[in-house]
Amino acid sequence: MSIFKAFYECNGLTDVTLPVGLVSIGANAFRGCKSLTAISIQSGVTAIENSVFSGCTALTNVTLPEGVKTIGDSAFSDCGNLVSINIPNSLISIGQDAFYHCTSLENVTFPDGLTDIGDYAFNGCSRISGISIPSSVINIGSDVFYGTDWYNSLPDGMIYKDKWLLGCKGSKPVGHYAITEGTKGIAGNGLGFNSNLTKVTIPESVVTIGGYAFRKCTGLTDIYIPSKVTNIGTNAFSGCTGLTSVTIPSNVRSLGGRVFGSCTGLVSVTISDGVPYISNSAFSECTNLATVSIPSSVLRIEAAAFEGCSSLTSITIPEGVNNIEFWAFQGCTSLANVVIPSTVENIGNQAFSGCTGLESFKSSVIEPSNVTYGDYIFYNIPETAILYVPIGTKEMYEATWTWSRFKTIEEFEDDVVGIGSAKTTVTTVQGIFDLNGRKVNSSMENLSRGLYIVNGKKIVK
Repeated sequence: MSIFKAFYECNGLTDVTLPVGLVSIGANAFRGCKSLTAISIQSGVTAIENSVFSGCTALTNVTLPEGVKTIGDSAFSDCGNLVSINIPNSLISIGQDAFYHCTSLENVTFPDGLTDIGDYAFNGCSRISGISIPSSVINIGSDVFYGTDWYNSLPDGMIYKDKWLLGCKGSKPVGHYAITEGTKGIAGNGLGFNSNLTKVTIPESVVTIGGYAFRKCTGLTDIYIPSKVTNIGTNAFSGCTGLTSVTIPSNVRSLGGRVFGSCTGLVSVTISDGVPYISNSAFSECTNLATVSIPSSVLRIEAAAFEGCSSLTSITIPEGVNNIEFWAFQGCTSLANVVIPSTVENIGNQAFSGCTGLESFKSSVIEPSNVTYGDYIFYNIPETAILYVPIGTKEMYEATWTWSRFKTIEEFEDDVVGIGSAKTTVTTVQGIFDLNGRKVNSSMENLSRGLYIVNGKKIVK
C-alpha cells in the first residue's frame, strides 16, 4: 500500500500516525503541510518517495524505521526546523535535494551499505559540522555538502574526504592536475566547467567518475579512464570539445546519459568488450565522430545515442543487440553503411531518420514481422539506398510496411541460407531441428515458414 499526494498542503495538519502495512509514502504525500510537527512512520515502509515532506517547515524530528531503503528526491527539502533524522542501517540511496536547505539539521550519520548520495542532497544544511562517507558509497552527486558548516570551514583548494574527490573550493586548477593516489571516486562536478584544465591524471584506484565531473573542460585534449572504473555519470565529459579520442574500459557497467555529448572534437571512440549498453545521448552532437567500435557485450543502444553525429560514415551493430531506441542515429547525414544483427527485437521512432547519405542497410533479422517498429524510422533517407536481407526473406521484408522506404531490396547469403539453396547444397538430410534443438518431423519441402538447423547449418524458409 502507498499514499500519493494524500495530504498535499494540508496546512492545519499537525500530527500524523501512519498505518501498519504501509510500504511506500508516495510523492508529495505531505508536501507543504506547514503545521506538521510530528510524523510516526511504522515498520514495513521501504521507500520515502519524492517531495513527501518537502516544505514541512514545522517538522523538527524524524525517525525512519529499519527497512527503509530509499529517500527520494527533495523528500525533506526546505524543512527549515528539522533538527535530526535517524537514518536506518537499511538505507541504500539518498535522492537529489533530499535534505536541501534544511538549515537546522545537525550531524547526520550514514550507514554502512549506503551506495548513492544524490546531487545537492545536503546542500545548504548550514549546521552540519562533520561528515563521514562509508566505504560502500559508489556514487556522490554534485555539491552535496556545499554550504554546510563543514564545507564552510575548509580552506580553499581541492576537497578530499574518505577517498573521494568532492570538488574544489575557490580557484580551480590550471593546466595539469593529478588526482591524489588512492582516490576511489570523483563526485559530481568534481572538476567540471573549467576551461583552464588542460590535462588530468586519474589514478588506477578510481572506480567512479560522477556526473558532470569534467563537463565543459574545453581545454582537455585527451583523457585516460582507468581500467577499474565501473560507473561514469551523466554528462561526465559532455562539452569537452578538445577531446579527440576516448576508450571506455571493459569494467564499466553504468554509463550516464550524454556522457560525451557535444564533444565536437571527438573523432574516434572505442567501447571495450564488457560494456552492456550505450546510454541515451551518449555521443549526441559529436559532429566530428567518424569511427565507433561497438563490442558484442552491448545489448541495447539507447535513445539519441549517436544523434547528430554528422561525420559517422558506417556502423556495425553486433549480434546480441536487441534494442535500438528512438533517434539512435537520427541526423547522421554521412552515415552510408549500416549493419544490424539478427537479434534486434525493437527499432524506435526515427532511429535512422535524416540519414541522408545512406547507401546500404544490411539486416540479418530473419523474421521482420516479429520486430517492434516505431514511427518514421527511415524518414528522409535516399530512394537509392539498398536494403540487404537474408536469402529467402525478401518477400517478408516487402510485406513489412517499415521497410517500404527502401525501393531496392536484395538478398545476401551469410551463415543463413534459403530453403532453395539448401536443397542444392544438402544432399543427405540427417535431421531437421528448430532453434531449440527439437527435431522437426517434416520434409524440407513441407516445412512451414521459419528458421531451422539442417546438418548443422541455419536454413530459412
